[in-house]
Amino acid sequence: MTDTRIEEIRARADAATPGHWGTSYDGKGNYTIEAQPRLIPGQGIVNEGAVATLAGEHGDGQTYSNARFAAHAREDVLFLLGRIAQLNTAVDRAHGLATRLNEFAESALRIDDRELYAAIAKDLRDRLNATAAPATLATDIHTHFSFSYANYLVLPRTLLQSMPIEWQTKFVALLEEFNTAFEHVTQAEAYDVQTGAEVIVSEMGFDLLEEAGIKQDWYAGENPPEGLDEAALNEWKNEHEVDAPTYYDKDGREMDPNERVFVADGPDPVPHYNRGRTRVEPRMGGAL
Repeated sequence: MTDTRIEEIRARADAATPGHWGTSYDGKGNYTIEAQPRLIPGQGIVNEGAVATLAGEHGDGQTYSNARFAAHAREDVLFLLGRIAQLNTAVDRAHGLATRLNEFAESALRIDDRELYAAIAKDLRDRLNATAAPATLATDIHTHFSFSYANYLVLPRTLLQSMPIEWQTKFVALLEEFNTAFEHVTQAEAYDVQTGAEVIVSEMGFDLLEEAGIKQDWYAGENPPEGLDEAALNEWKNEHEVDAPTYYDKDGREMDPNERVFVADGPDPVPHYNRGRTRVEPRMGGAL
């Protein structure tokens, strides 16, 4: 696991509702994950609000297991991050020990001692490198996509042809292997790629909502009576307006306020490949 991934996980954990989480069951198959549930004498069980609800059916063991997993993740993730930090500290100390052994080897008077210290240092470093190597390798595809809902991976041709030729050779070989493996699968002849951005529905302004064909209902499905003058209409709206609207897409489907929708924007910021001529200098290894 790379340092970047760990930082991303920690950022998500820090942004989540704080405190321990628990679950409550409504007797109908639905489990609610609650923030900081606790028993207060004379009041019963109280909490700091719902985090999420998992819908299932009564007796559905999988929904129960999912709810427990999600509720415990609040503390389990922090525990694992702390454990990773401890292990990283131990690895750093081991690297420091290997360095000291090399220093001992250089200053040792006897050849046998020098060779022994150098051999121990090399063995220790080899073991540390072998342990760390898998963390730098790519993970499975699903994990690579993380929490994205993307169904496709788009790679700009200009950037691909800008990579070192050795990298391109390996990449093309993998593409050929991939294409051969799925020759039997019917696929679309072409795709139309559009530049844009994902925007959370509840954060979209009026213009973006209109452009996306999303409608807001601020009155819980009710409509004002016909024939009201402006003053009466405003009074009706003030009386019936809810705290947050319900969103509906262009097909009338109710949308989650936290749902992400695609909004097209301007031209592609990556230059055209220009028949293989365009190059963008890569920063290998993520160097700045």
